[in-house]
Amino acid sequence: MALKISKEIKTAVIVLSGIVLFILGINFLMSNSIFSNARTYYAEFNHSGGLQPSTPVVVNGKKIGTVTEVELRQEDAKIIVTFDVDSDFQFSKNSVAELYKSILGSAELQIIPANDGAEPAPKGSWLKSRVQTGMIESITNQLDPLRLKMEKALTSADTLINNLNSLLDDQRKASLKNGIDDLSATITNFKIASNKLNTVLDDNKVKIEVTLDSIQTISGNLASITNQVAEGNIKGSLEKFNSSMTRLDSIMINIDNGEGNIGKLLKDEALYKHLNGVSKQMEELLQDMKLNPKRYVHFSIFGKKNKDYQPPTDENE
Repeated sequence: MALKISKEIKTAVIVLSGIVLFILGINFLMSNSIFSNARTYYAEFNHSGGLQPSTPVVVNGKKIGTVTEVELRQEDAKIIVTFDVDSDFQFSKNSVAELYKSILGSAELQIIPANDGAEPAPKGSWLKSRVQTGMIESITNQLDPLRLKMEKALTSADTLINNLNSLLDDQRKASLKNGIDDLSATITNFKIASNKLNTVLDDNKVKIEVTLDSIQTISGNLASITNQVAEGNIKGSLEKFNSSMTRLDSIMINIDNGEGNIGKLLKDEALYKHLNGVSKQMEELLQDMKLNPKRYVHFSIFGKKNKDYQPPTDENE
């Protein structure tokens, strides 16, 4: 019969497994090994030089361990470095833990073996310590250019401030203040105008939408008319217009040459004089009818006999 495992046990196993894996991962990232036989040692320094945990511990460039902790001791402000050696390499209790500067410029820790035949350094012991000659001076030399640049920057800033103070007298300061106040007032007015514009737009949103729709409709109609005009028989219309202009030009030429009734009327001088005479006679007849209507209109109630016609005489004579 198979043994049944409850859900609670399964959950507990999963949680414990996760915790173990988490601890193993943290130790792996910190270059620590739970199952190793690493030997822990300590060293005391006056200055860390920038040494960081996880920095390799080397002997003649060969890694034999790792720095696990760099802390500041409260009592005397000394730097306490804790490191583990996970190599089988053995070194004398008289060996020295030296803080040195690598080629890349970072602080690292190395063991200088004593090779004096003394017994190996036991676990948890304190090793003699020293800082490589010139390391602190090198760090100081690196900081000096930065310090000089900072001093120059501060001097330039101080000079700039003094120059500004000399330029900005009381009158200019007052003018600058007034300018800033005017700018602030302008921004305030612009904000008020913007709010009013937003209000107007919100109040007339429907009208604006209707207007835009109307404009869009008109634009569509114009496009339609343009298409119709473009699709129309413009060429035929132009040909008809040219033909009509040609015929009109021909008629005008005939008139100018005295052909046809209009041409003869304009070009025949005798006809012109005859029509001019007729017109003059008609004018005289109308004038006589106006002045002597009895000569032309007779009423006979009692059957009186009409008089014979007598040519009118010129009253001006």
